[in-house]
Amino acid sequence: MPRLSLDDPVTAITGINTAYGGKLERVGVKTVRDLLLYFPRKHRDFGNVTPIAWVRPGMQTTVRARVYHIARQLTPRKHMQIARATVSDDSGQLNVVWFNQPYIANYLREGDQIFLAGEVDLNGGLVMKNPEYEKVSSDPSHAARIVPIYPETRGLTSRWLRPKIRPLLWLADQLDEVLPAEILARRGFMPRAAAVKQVHFPESMEALERARDRFEFEEIFLNQVAVQQAKRARKSHAADPIPFDEATARAFVAALPFKLTNAQRSAAWQILKDVARPEPMNRLLEGDVGSGKTVVAAMAMHHVARAGFQSMLLAPTEILARQHADVVESLLR
Repeated sequence: MPRLSLDDPVTAITGINTAYGGKLERVGVKTVRDLLLYFPRKHRDFGNVTPIAWVRPGMQTTVRARVYHIARQLTPRKHMQIARATVSDDSGQLNVVWFNQPYIANYLREGDQIFLAGEVDLNGGLVMKNPEYEKVSSDPSHAARIVPIYPETRGLTSRWLRPKIRPLLWLADQLDEVLPAEILARRGFMPRAAAVKQVHFPESMEALERARDRFEFEEIFLNQVAVQQAKRARKSHAADPIPFDEATARAFVAALPFKLTNAQRSAAWQILKDVARPEPMNRLLEGDVGSGKTVVAAMAMHHVARAGFQSMLLAPTEILARQHADVVESLLR
């Protein structure tokens, strides 16, 4: 593979042409960095290699076996092309079938030592249907290990992605660490580079969980950093202050056909103090259904209108918007 950098386009990676580059771009992957951070959605633990004599229907496992026979076939009813094989080890024999993948019969040869990973079924004997397959090596990617399963779309399968991502893992060392050293030390998190490597091709389930914990925290941390940055940015903007008018507030409350609760009074008071400041308000008014959020909002809107400004109440649906309009109109009569 040619020397790559994190900012190179994915088409610079061996085996990714412009057609596949387009498919990757549609899922948000444009650069080598993006592909490194395209994490699996789940993993399957195929690390335990089981003798064929020990496998049972319903078991998900890996077997290591020799290809005894393999051939392409055409099913008589649906005319589907399949690859059918018989494999064996020192303990027994297993049938294998791959649907709509006849090319496997050209890749695997009789006598090949292979790993097969998948679920064992019983159909006239033990059989694996569409298992992951890989010629035996000291460092497999598709079987005999914890296998990453990526978000898949048409033309982008986990089997295609694994050999593209794995040779890139050395570049993880060039990724910037986004968590402060103090947090890494206090919480015992993996460094970012190590976590990227473990989340793609974990050495153990424990290492995978540690990597996931780190990235779950990283996501929350970066979201909070973004919120704080946006908050500081808002504070840098000026807003027209709307001075608190006690007489207007008292008149609104007195005209209501019901008495405000202490919580409603407190919330309204805080909002009216916010709009009196020379900076944009950023406040969430939260409450159960029927707790009186609309009347608090109406009070703020009334205060703004009396000061000569306009306000807007947005609703997600037309029906809800009409309901709010009716309620607010009744309160402001």
